[in-house]
Amino acid sequence: MIPADKHSLRTRLLARRDALSEAERVEMSRRITERVMSLVEFQRASTLLLFASFGTEVDTWPLMRKILQMGNRLLLPAVCRRSRCMHLRHVQDVYRDLQPGVWGIMEPTEHCVQMQPSELDFVLLPGVAFDTFGGRLGYGGGYYDRLLLQLAEQKPEAALVAVAFETQIVPKVPVGPTDLPVPTIVTEKRIIT
Repeated sequence: MIPADKHSLRTRLLARRDALSEAERVEMSRRITERVMSLVEFQRASTLLLFASFGTEVDTWPLMRKILQMGNRLLLPAVCRRSRCMHLRHVQDVYRDLQPGVWGIMEPTEHCVQMQPSELDFVLLPGVAFDTFGGRLGYGGGYYDRLLLQLAEQKPEAALVAVAFETQIVPKVPVGPTDLPVPTIVTEKRIIT
């Protein structure tokens, strides 16, 4: 029953997020970025994994540029559909080092150095829906679920933070036995821990 529940919730929440105006998304993304930057875990991190936002997601581009300005290491995922995994690559310039990848999402080029999950201090997670218990519903590929399992083994102290608009917070996300909770979720209105 969980796959059907997840599909239904994913469809509803994507439509809800898509219904936000561009002006609303820009302002809410700005507030979310400020909240993320206020986190002690963010301020202490030297190697951070973000995602290049696309479509109606929370805009992560200003945060990526800020990390580079601060002199920290910025990693972005490059999806390998064949092996159903993500390669974490070190990005030094968000304009020069990225190209459209799987599903049109901007990804690091192959000349960007690949790094291991054990090197991460901070991970910013995307998602479609979240609940206040740390439940996360992704896009259905399982890429981040596999990364979270690797991190639990290799670097359990890495900070895991999800970003979402408040409209993406629901009472309960259907989770299965392999779904790991997200300890911190940042919206434009609050920080949920």
